[in-house]
Order: sequence, then structure tokens, then C-alpha cells
Amino acid sequence: MGRGFGGCLAFVLIVLTAFQLSRTSGTQGQGIGRLTGVVTDEAGMPIAGAKIFARFLGKSQASFETKTDRKGQWRLLGLGGGDWNIMASADGYDSANRDCFVRQLYENPRVVLVLAKIQSGARDQEPAGLLEKANDFFYLKKYAEAAAAYQEYLQRNPDDVMVRLSVGDCYRENGDLQKAIEAFGQVVEMTSKDPLSKAITAKGLTGLGECHFKKGDLEKAELNFRLSLEMFPENEVVAYNLGEVCFSLRKVDEAIRSYKTATQLSPYWSDPFYKLGYAYLYVSNYEKAKEALKKFLILEPGGSRGIKAKKTLEEIEKIKK
Repeated sequence: MGRGFGGCLAFVLIVLTAFQLSRTSGTQGQGIGRLTGVVTDEAGMPIAGAKIFARFLGKSQASFETKTDRKGQWRLLGLGGGDWNIMASADGYDSANRDCFVRQLYENPRVVLVLAKIQSGARDQEPAGLLEKANDFFYLKKYAEAAAAYQEYLQRNPDDVMVRLSVGDCYRENGDLQKAIEAFGQVVEMTSKDPLSKAITAKGLTGLGECHFKKGDLEKAELNFRLSLEMFPENEVVAYNLGEVCFSLRKVDEAIRSYKTATQLSPYWSDPFYKLGYAYLYVSNYEKAKEALKKFLILEPGGSRGIKAKKTLEEIEKIKK
């Protein structure tokens, strides 16, 4: 026997509370992904002791650090699926960085970073020095200073779309959403006609989606996330974000499809399973809700969300009796 309207209302409250809780208690950026690479100079010689800084480009801003061994090699473990920026720096060299997409269940391509020697007295004046300065500001979360340095760099290298993406990131993190939208829009405009630049276009569209979501324009956020997935369908973070937007718009069936896609692309990331469980619960699909929440608890048994999921499973069992 069911529990009547009171039970249904209680479950709606559980679902909405779960979605509110998860906005601040996720573990995005952490997982079982592995990334390896090597740092060399321009002659191809390994650079030992170079510092490697990996920064997750999602909401959590998770980061990892390590150093290269005597062969210039490095590796990082425990990375979540999604876009990461990898930066290498060493005394006497300009830093270098590149973005890469980490998959958790597959071997990821090796990241090769080449550092150029600093010319005496030229660090701050040369483009490489400006870029290093901007990156340093960004990692210190001094976003206004980073944006200014990136813009100065772009005056000399206006076609560098990756730096334009960084400018958009700075404005977004600093709360200047309109300027961020302009920067990400420039990236999309500069790359969308080039079939070889789909991954970069997708990042620009993702940036636009995130900004519109922060502004509360859910329709534009949904549109840009969908376009991003069309360009690069294997990005579980964008699929998850699309699920968030669709649920906020009460397009629950579409949210379920998006969360499910994220779980398939990243089966060791707990957040999509959590949201998928409560989305199924919202439409009274109790068996699917149980299945998703049990998988979530395998990945994240503790914390406030783990406690919430266990209580929800108990409530589901009571409803079925």
C-alpha cells in the first residue's frame, strides 16, 4: 500500500532538498583518472624537478601538484573526469600549459610540455613572460590581475583562442558575467567555422552556458550546453550541467537522460548518480531511484549526501510495503 498524498509531498521535499544540498557538497574533480606526461626543453632534453600543477576546469576548482623525476616524467592519480589545465614550471624557464580532457576508465594521452629558456631580462616583456604572469595570477585566484595580463598578451597574439577562454574564465570567476559572455562568444565566433576546432568551440559554448546559468537565464544555458554536447558529446561534465538546467526547468525526463549520460561517461563520479536517483524519485520510478542511489553510496558512502541517500532508500522501502 502507498502512503497517500502526505507521503508524496514528503518525497517531493526530499528530492528538492537533495538537489539543494548537492550544489555545495559535491566531489567534482576527484575520481580514479590517471594522467602522465613529460617535460623537456626545446632541445628535447628532460627537465628534472619541474613543478606540475593540474587544475580542474569545472566548478570545484580541484587541483593536484607533483614534480618531474630525473627523466622529466610525471604522473597524477585520482583525477575526476572532465577538462583539466596542466601547467609546468621550472627555474630558468618560461612556464607552459595546456588543456586536456581526462577520461576515468581509459588510458589518457600523454601530456608533453616543452619549456623555453628565459632570455635575460626579458621575462616580463616577452609574450611567454606575460602568459606565465597571467597564469600565476589565475592560480592565486587573483582574477582581475590575471584578466589584465591575459588581455595584454592578446594584444600581441590576438588569434590565441585558448587565452581568450582563460579571459572568460577570469571574468566568470570574478563575477563579471557580461564580460565573460563576450569573451566566450568571441571564442565560438573565431572557431565555429573550423571543423578541426570543435573541441575549442565546445569549451566556448560551455563557458556561455555556465554564465547564463549563473545569471538565471536557464533557457540560454540549456541551449549552449546542448550545442556544446553536439560539438563534443563525450564530456560528462557538460552532460551533468545540462541535467542540472533541465531539472531546474522541470524537464525531468530530459534531466534523467542527461544525468544517465554522465554516469555512462564517468561511472566513478558520484554526483550524477546522486542526481539521477532523485530525478527518478521525482517521477515516482522507485526501482530506478534505488538502483542509482545504491550506486551512489558505493562511490560516496559518507558525508551529508550519503546520510540523505540512506534515509531516502529507507523511505522507498516503506512506500513499497
